[in-house]
Amino acid sequence: MKLTRRYFIRNYYEILKIVKEAGYCGYIGIEYEGDQYSEVDGISATKKLLEKVGKSML
Repeated sequence: MKLTRRYFIRNYYEILKIVKEAGYCGYIGIEYEGDQYSEVDGISATKKLLEKVGKSML
């Protein structure tokens, strides 16, 4: 299975939807252990994705 950007956006949306419905409104910690980016770049990309998905939920 090829993991596309669309796949990740859809999955992050579902995850954040569950978190929001549970009433959580705190911080979300990010770790990156992949091999596609450096740790810093992976964390930055994940942060941008979370922000994009979060804005789409407003």
